[in-house]
Amino acid sequence: MDDIHYINPLWRLADPLTVKQAAVLIAGLDPNKISFRADGSAYFHEEHDDKRVAWVDTALAALTNAINGGNLKAKVTTPPLKSFKKYLTGFLM
Repeated sequence: MDDIHYINPLWRLADPLTVKQAAVLIAGLDPNKISFRADGSAYFHEEHDDKRVAWVDTALAALTNAINGGNLKAKVTTPPLKSFKKYLTGFLM
């Protein structure tokens, strides 16, 4: 079994999932092995030739569009202001 294709079965217990986590799982990958750039595109923590990282981008777009279009019910949350200020500080330095 290729390590990048192993999904930890404990993800079945995760509730709720973020849209990004759901997109990664839909693509058949473990969310712990994927990160997202500031532009929203996905990448592996470690270098891999696996093309399924593009599937993550596609799944994320589909989920986001379905939520924004009102076709998929979701609870939209924003990060706490304190976390957002810390996030912005990293860009302003």
